[in-house]
Amino acid sequence: MPSRQLITTMNEIGPIGRLRAHAGRISRLHNIFLKAVPAYLTAGASVANLRGETVVLFAESSAISAKLRQLEPRLVEAFARECPEVTEIALRVQVGSHADPTEARTSQPRRQLSAESRAAITRSIRRIGSESRLGRILTQFVDPATTESD
Repeated sequence: MPSRQLITTMNEIGPIGRLRAHAGRISRLHNIFLKAVPAYLTAGASVANLRGETVVLFAESSAISAKLRQLEPRLVEAFARECPEVTEIALRVQVGSHADPTEARTSQPRRQLSAESRAAITRSIRRIGSESRLGRILTQFVDPATTESD
């Protein structure tokens, strides 16, 4: 019951309540989008925003955008059925918007810590203990070959 009171309170607080309601509408529109569009397109596109009466969709490529443009009448109808305020769709191509963040990290060269930083982290590890969770995480900075086994 306290969680419902928290949600009610959050909804009553001006900007937070409006932001939460907006996020809820976008989530609902995204679920409608997933049902209305073939799976091969949903992997490369998503609902990005709702601006007034316009649903903004991001597509990873112009090819996906072109396919979504062909489905626009069906999408507008599906959105309007659940959210009557929606009357149009805006498509934006945003290359790499759905890329796996780990892929970007592995392709970038790993930066090395300075000797000073390495020494400071090592002192911290000794202070808190290398067996603690934080100690194991810090050890990964000093010795990248060490991996966490949790």
